[in-house]
Amino acid sequence: MIHFPRSMPTENFENASAFRLPADYYSTPPVAFFPRWVPFGCGGVSLFALLVIFVLGIFFAGEGFPILLDFALVSSTDEIKAMYADDVTPREKVAFEEEMKTLRTNIKTGKVPVVRVQPILQTILLVGEDKQADKNEIATLTKLASKANGSDR
Repeated sequence: MIHFPRSMPTENFENASAFRLPADYYSTPPVAFFPRWVPFGCGGVSLFALLVIFVLGIFFAGEGFPILLDFALVSSTDEIKAMYADDVTPREKVAFEEEMKTLRTNIKTGKVPVVRVQPILQTILLVGEDKQADKNEIATLTKLASKANGSDR
């Protein structure tokens, strides 16, 4: 032997079962990390999610979008009612609420296209930033709702 006896112990070579040969490694079945049902469960959940997204897309592309828009207008009108400033008169409050009610009715019946509602929604977002709806903002919203309704007063 050309090696130093202590640098190359021979007891491992004598006991061949201590080594795992490549053929043994590839012939043993793999050990499952997850239970068998996990891939089917995750796949089923993702398939269900895709189906729900597809159905919602069809619903909102058709008759569902006015329902969603109506919900958004009801929610935002209720939020603005809670944010009225002291300088807004009861007459202005009633005018705003009536225009928004008319706008919701016109959206439900399809008389108002969605494009005409977008400026109102953008202005509602701006009004809600300071948590205060003053006289000028209510007048602007009333005017925009009237314009969207097609009755430019």
